[in-house]
Amino acid sequence: MIPGLDVAVVAVLAPIVSRTAQEAVRTLGEVAYEKAKGLLEKLKARFTGPAKENLEVASGQSDLQRLKEDVRAAFAADPQFESDIAQTVEQIGPQITVILDTEDAKKVLGGRANEFLEGRLNVNIKAKNADEVTGFDLGTIGRR
Repeated sequence: MIPGLDVAVVAVLAPIVSRTAQEAVRTLGEVAYEKAKGLLEKLKARFTGPAKENLEVASGQSDLQRLKEDVRAAFAADPQFESDIAQTVEQIGPQITVILDTEDAKKVLGGRANEFLEGRLNVNIKAKNADEVTGFDLGTIGRR
C-alpha cells in the first residue's frame, strides 16, 4: 500500500463530498474541482454497497473516516486500482496537510513556504495555552 495515499484521497475529496458544488469550487478552484470530481467518479465506479453510499453522502469527520477506510480496503483488494488513483492524485497537484495538537506551547507554526502556486493546503491546529499560533506562513508551493 502506498503510504498516505488514503489520506490524500480523502483530503482531495473532502471539499466536494461535504459541500455544495459552488462551495467546493470556491475552496478548490475550478481546475482542482474538476480533477477532484474525476477522482470521485473513479471511486464511484469502483465502490458498491455501503462504501458507494458513504461516498455519495459523506459529510463530517466520521463519514470521512469511513471513506478513508473504504479507500484503504479498495487499495488492499486491487493494487492496480491503487496505482491508478495515485496517478490521479498526483495530477491534482501538491497537497499539504498539517495536523497539530498541543498544549502549553509557544510560537506554534503549522508550516512555511515562499509561494503557493497550485495544490491544496489543509491546516488543523488544536492548541491549548499557546502563544503565537500561525497556521501556515506561505511562500512558494507548486509549479510556475
